[in-house]
Amino acid sequence: MAKLFSEKNDTYLQLSLFKLKDDEKWISYELVISIKKDIENKNFEEAFKLSESKELYLDAFYDPEVPAICSGFENLLAGNAANFIFTPADEKDFFLELKKQDQDYFLDISSNRVVLFRHIIWKNSSPIGIKIKTTKEKISQFVNELQQEYAQLMN
Repeated sequence: MAKLFSEKNDTYLQLSLFKLKDDEKWISYELVISIKKDIENKNFEEAFKLSESKELYLDAFYDPEVPAICSGFENLLAGNAANFIFTPADEKDFFLELKKQDQDYFLDISSNRVVLFRHIIWKNSSPIGIKIKTTKEKISQFVNELQQEYAQLMN
């Protein structure tokens, strides 16, 4: 599991990867955005989770998507790009954009198939999403965690 925290540590994106026993060409994943419930303590609540109604997949063979995400984030951090856009090739379950504006980094993520605060199932043609302001260090840590998880999964 890799987590990308906001600049103020009050929101985070969590990407968890799972190996499929019957097909090594794809990996399953879960994507969650959690928001701190209150300022006084460290309790978070899932605010945005891709729908659990079906398996979600990332390509691990034809055009491996996890390394593409990591590479895109690293290129942005190195100053080789102003933004990075990603959507899974399989079913386009979500849209992710990481961009640098001046010295700030912003992660925009949206989907038209999410569960909001564990109560509302959003299956609509209009996507819903969230924008997270983060830092270069937190992005780098997220990339390292994601690379380690992916390497363990593929071994």
